[in-house]
Amino acid sequence: MWFPATVIMVDFKGKPDVSVVITAHDAASTIEPCLESVAASAAHAGLRCEILLVDDRSRDRTTAIARGLGLKGLAVLNIERYRGPGLSARQVALDMGFRRARGAFILVTDADAVVPLNWVGIMTDTLQSGGGDAVAGPIEFRGRPALLRNLQSLDALLYFAASRCLNRMGFAGGAFFANFGFRRQAYEILGGFSAMGFSLIEDHQFSKRIHEAGRTLEYRCGSVVSVLACGGIVPLLRRILRVSFGGVSVLSVAIGAWLLSLPLLLFLALIDGPLMLSLLALRVGLGWMSILFILKRRWISLLPLALVFEWLVVAVSVPIMVGRTFHPHVEWGGVLYRR
Repeated sequence: MWFPATVIMVDFKGKPDVSVVITAHDAASTIEPCLESVAASAAHAGLRCEILLVDDRSRDRTTAIARGLGLKGLAVLNIERYRGPGLSARQVALDMGFRRARGAFILVTDADAVVPLNWVGIMTDTLQSGGGDAVAGPIEFRGRPALLRNLQSLDALLYFAASRCLNRMGFAGGAFFANFGFRRQAYEILGGFSAMGFSLIEDHQFSKRIHEAGRTLEYRCGSVVSVLACGGIVPLLRRILRVSFGGVSVLSVAIGAWLLSLPLLLFLALIDGPLMLSLLALRVGLGWMSILFILKRRWISLLPLALVFEWLVVAVSVPIMVGRTFHPHVEWGGVLYRR
């Protein structure tokens, strides 16, 4: 599946050390800080870095704003339309960027992300020194309201921790393409997204495929990328609904079983008395201890939410399952997908 692409601006001579791929759909409000943070991080690392921005059918000024920054090494690729099916629009955009990248190492982030100054250096050093095929890092969320921002940050942190734990146990974990990197050769070995197949959670699909192919994925905590949070309940539920279309995996089963133990033990405690009530208290305590251990000191502001987080996730799961039943489709990036 190929689409017309136009290189709007390329200001880079020689082969880059690293390529950063960013896909964007109507990202005029966020693309400037994103690109500037990536450029600053590359300069801080002392690396020659090309930035490939794939503008995926934007109807706003995303491309114009990117061009106006005048960043060295920036190339803008334009996708005019999505023809589907086969791959999602984001998979197509990412594939275009990955195949155009010239660096031996490819880093990925989102158009609404802001990367820290040490991001390019840490991700590239991990790939160079560790000898792994890919590296995944954590994300946090910014924006208002604070409750939704913190809820999404806590969820992302626990997802990353669970993925890291499963990876150490020899199972496939997940990843965030807002904070990800890999050897260009690894993508070629995997056969690209065309070999992986359609998915609306392409970052998890990518990490899962790496594991299935016997390649190595390292989880690195040293550089946290900030991503714009969903600013309302409805956008957040839509985002969760999209993720729920990702299919079954070891990660989804492990997280699902852990969370479902809460309402199950609560139900049993209501009908079977003290023993189950004690087991419920133990399960709640273990959940709190796990979250507090993961948070440590950096995310101290998330501690109050951590006490009720698991119950909130269980409560949110109910409307999501209803939504999957009565609305077997999801809209993402201007495209309507059916399950």
